[in-house]
Amino acid sequence: ASISALQENIECCSLWRRIYDETIFRIRNSPDAKKWDEYDHGTIFAQIEAFKKRCYDLTEVCEGQLQFARRYNPSLGVARAPIPYFGGTSGRTIGKSLYEIEDTFEKHLSKLKNLEYDILNVKSTDWHDDYNTFKDGMSDLEVMMTNVITSAWEGISTVKGGVELLEAFYQIARRTTMKQSLAVKVSAIWQMFGKELKRVKDCFEKDKNMNTMHSTSCAPIRRYSRVCGSAMWARGLLERIRQDMDVLQRNAQWLP
Repeated sequence: ASISALQENIECCSLWRRIYDETIFRIRNSPDAKKWDEYDHGTIFAQIEAFKKRCYDLTEVCEGQLQFARRYNPSLGVARAPIPYFGGTSGRTIGKSLYEIEDTFEKHLSKLKNLEYDILNVKSTDWHDDYNTFKDGMSDLEVMMTNVITSAWEGISTVKGGVELLEAFYQIARRTTMKQSLAVKVSAIWQMFGKELKRVKDCFEKDKNMNTMHSTSCAPIRRYSRVCGSAMWARGLLERIRQDMDVLQRNAQWLP
């Protein structure tokens, strides 16, 4: 709600300027045009542009709450989205790191909440320093979040594990920088899948003419005929690919 209201204000300021420019253009091209060049357009719209910039700044603050404080509705300041479940041996460590990032963000946000001036008053020049301090803090948190993603990825060795990890992070990804970090890992998943395809292909090409009844890699199927054993062996290779493909297809809505 807050972000929508800020965007409406930004659009209103932009529309006001466009209407002004269009009006000047029409007047200048009318037969009895008066001179408008003596007016400093920058001065006329100085406060409007400053207010527009302030709205952009506050939008960043709201987006920060969505990203780092998991707010459903920043304007209410209460409801929070739950931290996704992270499995594996590092799941608890990941959750702890996310809570630490959240606590740090709340400290930065509390400083803005306790400012002694109206943040919508564009004549309050102290906002520039206060906001830049807040923005620097968010940049540090983005680095911390990226490090958490990188650390969590170190234990990933399968397509399924990678997709499950990124799906959890995508649930809390709001800011562009974090989405870009996840996009890099998505690319790594596709590379992982491509390597698995190559391994299966190489395995098939190498052993497709081998008597599977005497192959050490096919011990469980020696009791079957040669043709049946070969079919079961090929089916096993297909299942390796199919399992990963099913995981990718089920998550196609968020995988780039």
